[in-house]
Amino acid sequence: YCSLPCYINCSFPGPLPPSVSQHSAAMGAGWRRFTEGLKQHAPLVSGGLSPTPNARNTIMLKEAGELAAQLKGVVQAIKAQRESNENSVTLIARLLGSNLPHVYEDPSSPSASHSVLVGGALDTESVVRTIRDAGARVDADVVAPLAQWLSLYDTLVSKNRELENLRLEVDSRRRTVADLTVKEAAARAKLQRATDAKQEARLDDVVRTLQHKTDKLNAALAEFAKFEEELHTRLVGLIRDAAYVKVHLGAAQGTLGAALASVSKQVEAVPIPEVAVAAGPSLSGAVRAHGKAPAAASPRSSMNTPVSGGADPSNPFVAQQAPGTPTQYPGMHRNTVSSAV
Repeated sequence: YCSLPCYINCSFPGPLPPSVSQHSAAMGAGWRRFTEGLKQHAPLVSGGLSPTPNARNTIMLKEAGELAAQLKGVVQAIKAQRESNENSVTLIARLLGSNLPHVYEDPSSPSASHSVLVGGALDTESVVRTIRDAGARVDADVVAPLAQWLSLYDTLVSKNRELENLRLEVDSRRRTVADLTVKEAAARAKLQRATDAKQEARLDDVVRTLQHKTDKLNAALAEFAKFEEELHTRLVGLIRDAAYVKVHLGAAQGTLGAALASVSKQVEAVPIPEVAVAAGPSLSGAVRAHGKAPAAASPRSSMNTPVSGGADPSNPFVAQQAPGTPTQYPGMHRNTVSSAV
């Protein structure tokens, strides 16, 4: 006997080796699905057979795929935003941990000066740790759940392909049963016109084959119905979970924004450091060469603000202003509101 499924015609006199049997069966099932797919896409040869429906899962996956495509882009943007924040804050912390330039005065003295950091007493390690901890929370609470949703979507797409293959197999078996039903009716008609032992034997063979194929069709239909319902249930869950995407996206922006705000507060809470005054080269040589000493410049901060209070007429970058008025810098315009009614 032949151990292959009955829809494969073979001439082997006995059982096939398991490897040959399984390989041939897989090829037979694949060929069955391939030919059925061609028939369903060619109306002239479809024979009027309506495909077994799987429309609801296909439509749901299509719409979920449109969301998944956008979500992948958003996840990449969140990762880039997190990395950008970490890189920028790390560079800022490195700058704030650097030394301010010294202010050199004349005459020189043997006293040594101390170095002053740009960030003063700011804890730069705490600043970097704040932004990195926020990035870790975003990875765990936002990126990971969204990636899990996308992974589940990909899994369901793969399952739907399996379901489509099973649907083609069901339709192929339906077509086989329909053809055998017509053949059985024709054999019964011939037998009614003329009783013949050969015709009776042929009818019996057709009936047995039809029953066998019908049993296989019913089993395939039951498997398809169960598979289709399970896929639909999981798709419904996937779509319902998608309603929480906005919660995760809001949490990402909130976490990253709060971390940046915390960094800003830490930096602003530290007083502006006093510049360090160091001993410099003597200007006596310059005095002898030019006959007079150059005018001494007032020590200034890096933002053109005199170290000692008050306006400095020698500085062309700072506008003259009344005492107590905030300093105006080039390129900065302060909006004024007219007091006229």
